[in-house]
Amino acid sequence: MYESNTIIGKNFECSLESGVSDFLHFTHQNGTEITLKNCQCNNFSEDGSLVQKLKVHSTLDNYSASAELFQTIPFGSEFELKRNFDFTDCFARIITDINPGIGAIQKLNLEDVEITGNFTKLQIFFLNGNKVETKSFDLTETTTVFQSGEQLILAFNVTSQDGTIFECGTGNDLWRHNAATAIPNCDAFFAVEGNQNTINFKRQILNFINSEEAPKKRSWRFKYYFAWLDKKKTVIEKNYQKITLNELINEDFSHVQAFNGEPCMSSPLCRRVLRNYLRKTNENIELAASLSLCDDASHLERGGEKGLLHWGVDDFFELMTWATKQLSKKNLSFKFAIQNDLFAQLVAMKVLTENLENCIETE
Repeated sequence: MYESNTIIGKNFECSLESGVSDFLHFTHQNGTEITLKNCQCNNFSEDGSLVQKLKVHSTLDNYSASAELFQTIPFGSEFELKRNFDFTDCFARIITDINPGIGAIQKLNLEDVEITGNFTKLQIFFLNGNKVETKSFDLTETTTVFQSGEQLILAFNVTSQDGTIFECGTGNDLWRHNAATAIPNCDAFFAVEGNQNTINFKRQILNFINSEEAPKKRSWRFKYYFAWLDKKKTVIEKNYQKITLNELINEDFSHVQAFNGEPCMSSPLCRRVLRNYLRKTNENIELAASLSLCDDASHLERGGEKGLLHWGVDDFFELMTWATKQLSKKNLSFKFAIQNDLFAQLVAMKVLTENLENCIETE
């Protein structure tokens, strides 16, 4: 039994389906399409899966919508897939939970992402050690493979002929996407390939050379997003109170610092002081913050572990959504001021510097 539900925004429509190979279809008003294709676990895909749950929900304020898709695969290792989707103005996040069922996950390919349209430029952000590098390509030239290998691709974006930019990127959990580098006899593979009409993003997270070494009964969770940037929104001029995390913490914040010396947005202290401040304020707020690489596991409330590489994409998204809803009750606004560095080039960061609009509906 196949089911379908739709999420609608001011400039897009996105449908979710169960039991089919392409479970998400996103269509932008300029004709660009984003398709998410099935996971593969131990060489079994989701084709023919049994749907347990497919439900969408929009909030009364229309600032966001969410969806759940839970499927079981009744063959092979009988693995289970649970997905949660969160949509706001120009941003969508996907959380995929994978339960291996019988045995272990010996080989895992996350959802392939296909973007079709008319594109002129491509930009790729990838991990080189604990540093981020970027490459840019002119899509009017004939090229099929832009980046491939074991290096984790953090994000990539493509620019349409009309100037709209579309991006797909990894969520906070960089250490999970990059897990194979810390596991003996395990390989990973990431690739962005295509041309000016079609871009494909492929992700093989785990491939154990010796299947007996795969951890039994280990489940996995992965987060990623896609975002899109239209022509500049109409900005309503307001007076904003400008704040920084350093000022709000007002104490030694060395224990919450990321690699670049700025406070890590993932740390519980940063989340707590920000929300406490925003609950009490009676002003429009502009928060100066930066997206940063960090590997302090205590920021993820997993202090017993070491070297869990992350960045704050999910935290920026969650804070923007929460703060917009919180302040709108008092007819106030919230936005970020992102510092002008490499990460400021990300579509996700550009989208989050603009006020969210309450434009999300479901049917």
